[in-house]
Amino acid sequence: MNHDLNFVVRQSSKTKFRFYILMTSDDPFFKETKALLEADGHTDVQPSHFFPNDQSSSSSTSLLLIILRNEDIAEHIVKVPHLLDLKKSANVMFAGIDQADDIGNLTHQDIFKKGGFIMLEGTALEALSFCKMMGLLDFLQELSKNGKWKWILHYRDSRRLKENARFSAEEAEKKHLMKCFQETGIVEVLPYHECDHLCREPPSYLSCLLQLQVQNITARFPVFVTNTTGTMEDSAFARHGILTVNINSLLTVIESDKF
Repeated sequence: MNHDLNFVVRQSSKTKFRFYILMTSDDPFFKETKALLEADGHTDVQPSHFFPNDQSSSSSTSLLLIILRNEDIAEHIVKVPHLLDLKKSANVMFAGIDQADDIGNLTHQDIFKKGGFIMLEGTALEALSFCKMMGLLDFLQELSKNGKWKWILHYRDSRRLKENARFSAEEAEKKHLMKCFQETGIVEVLPYHECDHLCREPPSYLSCLLQLQVQNITARFPVFVTNTTGTMEDSAFARHGILTVNINSLLTVIESDKF
């Protein structure tokens, strides 16, 4: 993403932006925040106007700032309308605030700024060849030059990689490759948690990714990689701001969306 919110705010005397505040209660805090921004000449918009139908209008290219109260992020971030589409737009930025004047004072928290992380469904990981694994890791490393990207691995999948390494040379190479990229920070193995229980098959990927989205709040794109897409489950992921892609189209999707 090319925008920097601090720069945008400093330039706001010249250039105005649109904004949307996720209001989670009747707390006067939200009305005060809205009033301060409007007093500076910025425009409050509703979800129906996030993406203007007239693409030639100035509002179709102007910056849209999505604002949340920091204490609301963990529980309410997924309630932002059109969350995934907003993340995909280069003209949309997100900010978390504690005080009504945090935006003007540049004391906000950046949310979904850049970069992201991927998680592979267990069957997709098992089907991944050494060459494709190498290509994916190299690509994540290249993407990280413009915003940190990482591959988040469940403990159970990491353990399976180690177990499989005993049975073939290619599996041993895959294990070694993942270990090398773990040392560089591109691969992160999660601590053992409820998804790793043997009685849970498959893991609850959606709930796990939702927690990770909050824990990695500056990362713009959580990506769930599966063997199948186009299901009802995919739409559930999308509603919560998570992109789902087929393993065979992952590199193409990431590149085309200019992540």
